[in-house]
Amino acid sequence: MSITISRLCSLVIQEDSMQLKRISAKIAKEVGKFWLKINKVIAFKQKGEADEARQKVNTTRFYDIFLFITFCTLALEAIPISPL
Repeated sequence: MSITISRLCSLVIQEDSMQLKRISAKIAKEVGKFWLKINKVIAFKQKGEADEARQKVNTTRFYDIFLFITFCTLALEAIPISPL
């Protein structure tokens, strides 16, 4: 059983090709994990920005209601009450 040089070269090239495919698959998996983490960071940041905006709206509503009550109170105090 004799292996020719061309057959030996063919086997080496095939083995190298398979090794490159394995390495490529590992790299692709790591890249996928990387982008998954990036997406999680982006989602976390967007959630934080949305929460901050919601908090600003709630604070604005609080001050709106507070001012409304204050003005109503001042308006009621300014109305003279006449005895019946």
